[in-house]
Amino acid sequence: MTNPYAAPKSQITNSIAPDSIDYERMDAVASGQRILIYMFIAALLTGVLRAQVDPVLSLVVALAIAAVSIYGAVRVDKGLGGSLFSRIVYAIAMLLPLVSLIIMITLSMRATKALRAAGYQVGLLGAKKRI
Repeated sequence: MTNPYAAPKSQITNSIAPDSIDYERMDAVASGQRILIYMFIAALLTGVLRAQVDPVLSLVVALAIAAVSIYGAVRVDKGLGGSLFSRIVYAIAMLLPLVSLIIMITLSMRATKALRAAGYQVGLLGAKKRI
């Protein structure tokens, strides 16, 4: 006989078992996401300061930001299990000014979703280091 006044009982399972999480890959995703976020901020600041700074210096800074952004995008995509073809497409597309910002946002959103599912705390500037 069951007690009608007892609290309901259910078995709750995590969508991802802690043993199945590859923390090395998730750490790569987290660091790649931080790179993308910082480069997004740097790209916006460079766009704002482009009118006041020497055009050659502005171009050099923009190319440096693009190079580091490509590294971050490839790191996030590799950590999320993307194919070699997708990494090549991201690397080429990151050279296009507006497209690169859109890619940074979408990759950061994908990384946030994966990191939260793995149990990381993700804030405004990326995931915190796992202890």
